[in-house]
Amino acid sequence: MLKKKLKALLRSRSARFTRDLLAVGSTHADGNACNSVSWWNGDGRPVHYRCGTSDVGLVYDILFKPGRRAEYWLPAEVSPRVVFDIGANIGVTARYLAQRFPHAEIHGFEPIPANVEVLRANAEGAPIHVHPYGLRPVPLLHPTGRGTGWIALGAPNPLPAPKRSAPRYAPRATCSLRLTACNRT
Repeated sequence: MLKKKLKALLRSRSARFTRDLLAVGSTHADGNACNSVSWWNGDGRPVHYRCGTSDVGLVYDILFKPGRRAEYWLPAEVSPRVVFDIGANIGVTARYLAQRFPHAEIHGFEPIPANVEVLRANAEGAPIHVHPYGLRPVPLLHPTGRGTGWIALGAPNPLPAPKRSAPRYAPRATCSLRLTACNRT
């Protein structure tokens, strides 16, 4: 635990972020509280996250792990003009890609309103276009792929996991999203 704490502190340069990272899944974590950490080795701006959620781990794995240890390592030859981050969550990957590819047009798609709120905060000041809806290649509504409908998505609730056999997360809330199929052209 000390090794992980030390790595997190050295990489993030933030005692608060380190505390939040180590508290994920504990009874002390507050999934409703938002914090931010400066992305000192990236664009220098704050990255917003929700305490006690997987947000904290995403920020650490994507933005603070170095080189090939990072969640996304891309060779220098890669130079896209347009990037679609489908399922952008809170925008951590979009921020990384905007920093990594400064001339690319970045589009973040996220249908869950609570995530979109944090995504918008993280996209502020970055060349990221936020689209508050999801994309899916498979028709959900009926075989023609036309029409509207609803889908309920569950949000995980971090719980302490004292036993290895116990589930780490239990559903906290559901979010109903309206589905609208577009005609293919």
